[in-house]
Amino acid sequence: MKILHWIISVSIILFNAFHFLDITFNILKTCGGGMGFGYLLLPFILPINFLLITAFMSFNEKFADHNFIFLINLFGLLWTIFCFLF
Repeated sequence: MKILHWIISVSIILFNAFHFLDITFNILKTCGGGMGFGYLLLPFILPINFLLITAFMSFNEKFADHNFIFLINLFGLLWTIFCFLF
């Protein structure tokens, strides 16, 4: 179970580091793009960025065995993959 939790957390961190953080900073830097339609993506991307908090918490020994953090990371990874595919 611990290895699965570690794999899910690392996947969330990698998706954020290589894809979603770049999109978020690009949207904010360009003020939403030409007509501001990039801001429509932020409600879908910001929760993925906030998953970094729970992903890093799972590496701490204090929170490593909490099932609630595992469920947040699991559903967060599913949401991340869904948004990545679209």
